[in-house]
Amino acid sequence: MFLRDGGYVGSIEGLHDWSEYVKEYAIMLQKPVSRAPSIGVAISAVCSSDCNWLG
Repeated sequence: MFLRDGGYVGSIEGLHDWSEYVKEYAIMLQKPVSRAPSIGVAISAVCSSDCNWLG
């Protein structure tokens, strides 16, 4: 995983030859900081007629 100033840049997954790591490292140095990937769990709320948290 590559971070810059605490922000996510990217990651290299799996096992590779050293030359591939060097190539990917150079790419990571050029990439901007972005949002880290998430697991993509959808969140929704269902409220019945007796639900009072909406005010």
